Amino acid sequence: MLHSLGFCTVNNRPVKKYKGQTPDSSSHPSRPSFDEDAAALETAIQEAPRDHSTAKRHALIRDGYRCLITGRYDRAAEKKLDITPEELVAYGGLIATQCAHIIPIPASTHFDVNITRKPTPANIANPASGPIHVGLSMLGENTTTFKALSDN
Repeated sequence: MLHSLGFCTVNNRPVKKYKGQTPDSSSHPSRPSFDEDAAALETAIQEAPRDHSTAKRHALIRDGYRCLITGRYDRAAEKKLDITPEELVAYGGLIATQCAHIIPIPASTHFDVNITRKPTPANIANPASGPIHVGLSMLGENTTTFKALSDN
């Protein structure tokens, strides 16, 4: 009986009622609240485009209406940008971009699509020498396939 009483006391001591007052909670939580995190995520996340044309339009805006592979302007650039025909010719003319929406945003941020940078004749003649081909070849892609596609 004494053994049972001692066993009961040892097991129940940690849950014994605290005799003092409960301290006030900290006014500065160590982590931001979940509501603040959710609000920040809602502003950061954009809904994915539901169709091909919307995805292409967003990608062209993101890339300055330029092809990431050749540096040439898309046909929509003539209407959307304040650019002269002479500048368009200097950049290699207009092309119809086909795969702008396939290249993800993080990949496109590593390549220079600055409007002031003109493609060299070597890049126009051999687009497989461009920076995106180097990145794709490091991922195991065959860049000769892209060269053949860009020649058409």
